[in-house]
Amino acid sequence: VRACGADIVRQVSSALRRLCVEKLEVIYLCLNLQDPLTARITTQLEALGFFFAGVIPKAKGGDQIELQYLNNVLIDYDRIQIYSGFSNELLAYIQGHDPTSSGLEESK
Repeated sequence: VRACGADIVRQVSSALRRLCVEKLEVIYLCLNLQDPLTARITTQLEALGFFFAGVIPKAKGGDQIELQYLNNVLIDYDRIQIYSGFSNELLAYIQGHDPTSSGLEESK
């Protein structure tokens, strides 16, 4: 996203529907952290199914937050190898916000 306007959520929702129909498995959304609207629209984008995937420091245009949408893709978080305590915390945070991972623990 180059810049957030008043209709950004509607535009993302429309693009998301089209990309899902095209069967893209993973859709990434990068938002400029210096844009004041980013903090306000993130919750609305999460309601569409996007969730935190990372931060891209010093990206073109400034630091960015990366959100992802998984289109019929399940991540086996138990297979991800972690090498530090903070990484464990970050992985737990991401998994906790992954709308596709809820309920998987009970089925194992």
